[in-house]
Amino acid sequence: MARKIRFRQQRIYEIRIAIVLVLFVSILFFGLFVVDLNKSYVIYGEPRLELFKIEHFDNDMYKVNILNSKFDLNLKYIIRDINNIKSFF
Repeated sequence: MARKIRFRQQRIYEIRIAIVLVLFVSILFFGLFVVDLNKSYVIYGEPRLELFKIEHFDNDMYKVNILNSKFDLNLKYIIRDINNIKSFF
């Protein structure tokens, strides 16, 4: 019986750790979201999300901005490969 109780307590402990981690990440994410919205409302007069932004600027081209790290995403090749797979089937 002692072994069964020990493994049950270990399982409950692991579940509690997982719940705490999920709560921590969700509170952190929503806190950053609220701060970003309030900051942009004070600076620009309108609430907008600036931590993560996707902008369409050309045909099949997107600018992705994550924490002020900008990179371009070209979907031309992905769309071409998807069309090749569709034509195969």
